[in-house]
Amino acid sequence: MRSLILLAAFAAAANAQSAGRPEFDAASIKPNTSNGHSSTRLTPGEVFMENVPLRKCIALAWNISEDRESAISAPDWLDFERFDIVAKFSPNTSADQVRIMLQNLLADRFLLKLHRDAKEMPVYALVTGKNEPKFAESAPGTPGTFSMNAGHLAGKAVPMPALADRLSSHLFGLDRPVVDRTGLQGLYDFTLDWTPDGVQGADDFRPSLFTALQEQLGLKLEAAKGAVAVLVVDSMERTPASN
Repeated sequence: MRSLILLAAFAAAANAQSAGRPEFDAASIKPNTSNGHSSTRLTPGEVFMENVPLRKCIALAWNISEDRESAISAPDWLDFERFDIVAKFSPNTSADQVRIMLQNLLADRFLLKLHRDAKEMPVYALVTGKNEPKFAESAPGTPGTFSMNAGHLAGKAVPMPALADRLSSHLFGLDRPVVDRTGLQGLYDFTLDWTPDGVQGADDFRPSLFTALQEQLGLKLEAAKGAVAVLVVDSMERTPASN
């Protein structure tokens, strides 16, 4: 389900792009060899990226979060070639339009060509345990929300694919994406408490994430194979066309 949602999002972006070709009012791209920290700011009227690898540029353009960058299948050099990119646009431009502008900029200056695919890879399947799940369906009309801090996650009116997607975040320390295979179709309220990786303390009696899911929610994570939506970079120039 998560893969289908991501592929649908990618397709929506492609359809929006084919409907027109919005471009930045002005854009500057310069190589950066400083080996310093990278930073990205998106403000009304400007995209500012400093010392950013091309993989992150693609992730921003296709609205892929940092912890999902493995969903971009690309040559390794995209992680090492870094650039400063400053682009100007009308302050009332929507975030979706800005991303399409960035897609067009990468296509124009770097001759980026890519396609969408589903790649079979190791995943964790989120499944139900032997007994009934230990959480209840939400009351009708409950707004969908997540709240989270270190070792604590609470959700209201959350579908299971959204929980699987959240568990895939790097904040949970898992080494592979999570896909929903619970078969549960409703919206649910739940609370989950666990000991995050790297947290030590004699007075912290919270269980591991795997144990917490079983004991508190009646769910399990099982190693499996699954199709995960990816962007595949077919070709891209290392040196951009002149500004």
